[in-house]
Amino acid sequence: MMLTGLIASEIAALKPYHIRDGYLNIEESVVRDVEKDDLKTDHRGRRYRLTQALTQTLEEAMATSTGENLFKMETEKPFNAERFQRQVWRKALEKAGVMYRKPYITRHTFCAWALTIRVDQNRLVNLMGHANKRMIFKVYGMYVEGLEKDRLKILGYYGRDFKRG
Repeated sequence: MMLTGLIASEIAALKPYHIRDGYLNIEESVVRDVEKDDLKTDHRGRRYRLTQALTQTLEEAMATSTGENLFKMETEKPFNAERFQRQVWRKALEKAGVMYRKPYITRHTFCAWALTIRVDQNRLVNLMGHANKRMIFKVYGMYVEGLEKDRLKILGYYGRDFKRG
């Protein structure tokens, strides 16, 4: 989620065939355990160029995935947003001593970090699946303040190849 800004329903739908021609293609979603061939909005269909960091994460997922989905729960069941939130996310935040926030916040973080490392704004609009820049600044722009000091760490996390897009 942090490498892409994908929402849980998009993560749940990822399959190996979504990785092709050097891109991760977002084409489907799973909402309340129902697979959908459409996405939340017309703009949500998008492509992420495979960076080193994203490639490594996807390769790890493929190596451990036994079903058709890339990501699964520890119980071997397909990734499910509600179960993830209860069984994994909440426990991880408690263990880290971090105040509870919904996993959706990773989308906000992805966008704020991308703005901080100065990713092209038009590209970021496409990566987020929005129609225009207004949403980027109205919703996510307020999270950028104070991140400049961490710019190099953020760039290291995503990798320099992320900026080349």
